[in-house]
Amino acid sequence: MKKFKKHAAGVYVSEQLSVEDISQAKAEGFVTIVCNRPDGEGGHQITSATLAAVADEHGLEFVYMPMTSPSDAPGLVCQIAPILQSQGDVLLYCRSGRRSTALCTQALK
Repeated sequence: MKKFKKHAAGVYVSEQLSVEDISQAKAEGFVTIVCNRPDGEGGHQITSATLAAVADEHGLEFVYMPMTSPSDAPGLVCQIAPILQSQGDVLLYCRSGRRSTALCTQALK
């Protein structure tokens, strides 16, 4: 069982998710998952399309918002801000959680 790291009220960050993590996220009450990891970045990485399909099966919104570096965060603030302010808990993930953390930090200033 993965522990999702709380970044702020209603906003959590994680390393790469698995299919099983989607079920856990649903059980923990998340309503939206944001993927900040570009597809094809790692050899055994689960694609965003696969995780989006599983999220949809669980009634979760899935947003693909890839970042190649934490320095990409300022350019994505306008896109992520409304998601972070929406109703319900949001879970962002990337390979290690570093890019997602940078994005949350920029958006919640």
